[in-house]
Amino acid sequence: MVFVNSAGNEHVNEVKSPAMYPGVVVVAASTAGDGITHFSNRSVKLSVAAPGDFSILSTVPLWDVAEFAYPDLPYAYYGGTSMACPHVSGAIAILQQKYRDMGLTVYQYRKLIELGADDIMAPGKDNDSGYGRLNVEKSLSLDPDAFGTGGNAFFWIQTKRTYYDEELEGDYPMGIPGVYVSMIPHDRNLPPIYIKSIGDLELAGAAAFDIDVGMYDVYFGSGDLFDPSSLLYFSGRVQEQEGMKWESYEVTHNPINYVWADVVEFSSSPKLVIEKISVFQEGTEIVDPEITLLQFIVTAINAFTGEEFSSTISYDGGTFALPDYAPAPQYTLTSEPFPGLEDFLADKTVVFTGYVEYDNDPGRRIYFERELPAGTGFISDGWSFYFSAF
Repeated sequence: MVFVNSAGNEHVNEVKSPAMYPGVVVVAASTAGDGITHFSNRSVKLSVAAPGDFSILSTVPLWDVAEFAYPDLPYAYYGGTSMACPHVSGAIAILQQKYRDMGLTVYQYRKLIELGADDIMAPGKDNDSGYGRLNVEKSLSLDPDAFGTGGNAFFWIQTKRTYYDEELEGDYPMGIPGVYVSMIPHDRNLPPIYIKSIGDLELAGAAAFDIDVGMYDVYFGSGDLFDPSSLLYFSGRVQEQEGMKWESYEVTHNPINYVWADVVEFSSSPKLVIEKISVFQEGTEIVDPEITLLQFIVTAINAFTGEEFSSTISYDGGTFALPDYAPAPQYTLTSEPFPGLEDFLADKTVVFTGYVEYDNDPGRRIYFERELPAGTGFISDGWSFYFSAF
């Protein structure tokens, strides 16, 4: 299926949604004099232009008599990239009819349209008209085998951590949905492409591209804090976001293969650091050598599976890091006094001061100062009780 998208009528130069997605044919509006209308959006993502000035005879509702261009006939002269887009959709339908038994790819149909266009603006591909104004006759004369089947890239985005699948009977890497993938071509005549890894249970973490061949830099970013499909949705802190870049990733002519994929592995190495523990009774801090014997059990509880991972933290503080096999993605952190200390702390308040840090990066710390009655309760910065673990 070939998706054709009007470029828009705001006279801006940008890559918009859904034009930014892989494989989409984006259409600008040309004039009767083979120029580009003043309102048509410009973009490096444009494929071609097609007639879209205010001379396109278009159907209108029967009740809209005031717009009728001719008495008793429900037609009006319209303009816009919405007028240009159907020209290209119709042209692709004609091409699909001609090549219906050849199994052409979306890339080949797009290239037939692009390489068959008449160059009307700056020489070569440009941000005003793409490859030029649509020429159906010329597109029909081209050989689709002459420019290959197109490039495909398939990424499987996973966390270093695992999850247990009862059907598979084992621990497996967890696919991460809601990760944004941007492919920026080295060749500036080619458009940048954006997509988000999907959240389907069987294909979680998959991101597939149907694009031009060439060399790309690929950026991976772990999600929109306000997107329910993102694993960061329940925590919502920018410090927890993950990102990485692959430089000079080559895309060649090849069919997409859902068995083989480039695996992108995220690992944020979160750790809890307790810098200071203070004990108060009726608002006054207790300063007593015996206080230093206090110990607390800090437990990370997986919000999805309920699994618990614990560590003992002494009065003078300490560090607790989840083991690599602890499942992703969200955890709550709780504290309780070491067995035998409950009675001593029953009428006291314990203040924990510290932070959660990601990838051993001081710039990615989530600081907290938490008052817990009797040293028992959730450790949080007050924003959310959840912390992400990739």
